[in-house]
Amino acid sequence: MKKQILLGGLIALSALGYSQATWNVSGNDITNPNTGNVGIGTNPSQKLHINGNFQCDNGTLMWGLNHMRTEVRNDANLLGNAGAKSGCFETSAPVNYPAGASGWWHLLDVRHSNPGNNYAMQIAGDFDDQDMYFRKTSNSATTSWSKIVANNGGRVGINLVVSATPSGYLHVKNAVNNNDVPTLLIENTSQGIYQDIKAQLNKVMKAENKGFVIENTMSAPGEVFKVYGEGRTLIGSSANTEVPTSMLQIKSPIERETFRLYKTGNTTNYLSLWQGVGGAAIDPIGTGKLHIGYDPAVDVLIGGNNNGSNNYSKLGIGTAAPNAFLHISTPNVTWHGFLLEQNSTAATVAQETRVKNDASAGLIIANTVSTYKEVFKVLGNGRTIIGSKTSVAHPTASLTVGGKIVCQDLYVTAITDWPDYVFADNYKLPSLSEVKSYYSLNKHLPGVPTAKEIEEKGISVSETSTIQMQKIEELTIYMVQLKEEIDQLKKENKVLKSKLEK
Repeated sequence: MKKQILLGGLIALSALGYSQATWNVSGNDITNPNTGNVGIGTNPSQKLHINGNFQCDNGTLMWGLNHMRTEVRNDANLLGNAGAKSGCFETSAPVNYPAGASGWWHLLDVRHSNPGNNYAMQIAGDFDDQDMYFRKTSNSATTSWSKIVANNGGRVGINLVVSATPSGYLHVKNAVNNNDVPTLLIENTSQGIYQDIKAQLNKVMKAENKGFVIENTMSAPGEVFKVYGEGRTLIGSSANTEVPTSMLQIKSPIERETFRLYKTGNTTNYLSLWQGVGGAAIDPIGTGKLHIGYDPAVDVLIGGNNNGSNNYSKLGIGTAAPNAFLHISTPNVTWHGFLLEQNSTAATVAQETRVKNDASAGLIIANTVSTYKEVFKVLGNGRTIIGSKTSVAHPTASLTVGGKIVCQDLYVTAITDWPDYVFADNYKLPSLSEVKSYYSLNKHLPGVPTAKEIEEKGISVSETSTIQMQKIEELTIYMVQLKEEIDQLKKENKVLKSKLEK
């Protein structure tokens, strides 16, 4: 083989006017000091240019970086007529690779033989993970990439962004709003009957905001299960354009099989909810008993009246015309609309918690452990009173508490003049003699409320904290000044002591 290459090379060099004397032979090696191009059967345009076949037996063909057959390609969109070739490439500065690509990447590129065409099949991947991306450019350099790899213990991600980890064993992302293409299609063709299940995840379909859709087209086409973006769910065969009007809507062709509640292990007793021609039904099958409380004196009215004035079903207790989904009416303000009672044989006094509404308050919670006490009250203007020690709300406060408040932490957010200004250069810090003159005359510090004012008006947490911080910062400045004066006196004392010792 070496002799064949040598003979062809010598013939080519002779044709170009080179003498054999320029070739150096050393053992099995043949070298030539010429730095130009070598052509075999052609006028060379490269260092070695061969017109014809090239054969290499029992050897390794080496090229690229470090002879690894790998070259550098930063731009995956490089066109053939701009120098793009088929091969194996690497880059640390990826351009037009999958979205978000950075750092070191591989690129496998198989291109059309005509450099004027941009038909290429490409596979790319990051050095540091197991993700792979694929595309066929189809004569368009901007063709998008598709993710095609399974990773993380067998999880598969399709069309995810770069470095995204699949959230399930199959994670499919549909980034294009296409009314006709489902995100996931499972198809079975058997005996000429076409069946499929289409799951459309986070995808706008037609004019509907569907989050998840299962469609069965075995015999009667239609969507059998769909969940909308806001959580509304429809179960049962329906048209593609049908939108549920409630959070859970069930359609059944058989009225008594719409919805059933069973107890585990009991298949004969159940609660059936269904809509028939004559109206809606709540049907206790098997037991024949429907309990809404065990007290036979309980009055339950659902729907109010039947004259058509109520558009929705309502529950009224103590009224024949409820104005809300739950309407409790008492005959006078001394009655409570809601009562929680504990009667124990070991207790000498019944303990009760009562809730009522009267003319002066929107909500009252009272406790009658021994005597009647209102422990929680919300007034009509929204002001709230907690505790039985007071029944009058503060005129400017949203919350009035009759008693102590214990908490682990307390945040006050309405402070707008925190006294950092004390450290400003233009702040007039009163001298200690001025402070002494003030408190000797007024019996309190400057800027601090008097005891009488606090007794009459109370104390503001935010205002007091601000005043205290101002005084702390002023005291800090006084202490620093005194420290400087003491240090100066120490220096002077040291000098005097030194002179006296001489």
